[in-house]
Amino acid sequence: MTEPAGADHALLSVDHLSVAYGAIRALRDVSLHIQAGQIVALIGSNGAGKTTLLRTISGLLRPADGTIRWNGDDLHTLAPHRIVRKGICHVPEGRQIFANLSVRENLILGAYSLPHDKASVQSAMRNVFDLFPILDERKHQNAGTLSGGEQQMLAIGRALMGQPKLLLLDEPSLGLAPLIVRKIFQIIRDINARGTTIFLVEQNAHMALTIAHRGYVLQSGQVQLHGPADRLLQDPQVKEAYLGG
Repeated sequence: MTEPAGADHALLSVDHLSVAYGAIRALRDVSLHIQAGQIVALIGSNGAGKTTLLRTISGLLRPADGTIRWNGDDLHTLAPHRIVRKGICHVPEGRQIFANLSVRENLILGAYSLPHDKASVQSAMRNVFDLFPILDERKHQNAGTLSGGEQQMLAIGRALMGQPKLLLLDEPSLGLAPLIVRKIFQIIRDINARGTTIFLVEQNAHMALTIAHRGYVLQSGQVQLHGPADRLLQDPQVKEAYLGG
């Protein structure tokens, strides 16, 4: 499928990407582009390759073929810590917080790419607490004592401590009650409104496409559809497969 005009000037460009686990191709010839300032949603069923794509962008997996470019520079050859320093932070599926550390200690770990001065870390932490006041209230608690929704907020806050230009979110609504899901999605909107570009992988297709500017549909490791999110919400194929008809 061809990409829209302006893809050449994308913040992040994935072109003809293939990723394999041994003999199994998890992604095949995937191309997508993310413009600065947008929320871009990636939807698809379990096993479609969504998490694999995020892990490849963040350097945890290496592509078999294709390229990933960040502001025109090659990204797919870099180590994960160098990708973070470029301004890309990844919130993994399942949160992966450090349960035996305090909320504050978890956040500090997310600031390793910042200049090593107290003022930078404190400024980043104030911004996180402004978005998530509950984390300020709980900052001395062990992270493992938080509710599921609070742990998800902590995982997002830890990534924001790196002051990313692009935030990769993998299934942020997973396992959360509907009321908390709505709150998390409103926070994602707020983060974007503050200037952070977001690439959102999400099984809750309706919520994802409702807040996104553009969307992609990944099926069996390949992009099947893409376009403005409001158009995908009305697409008959998307409705039938992901929106309950």
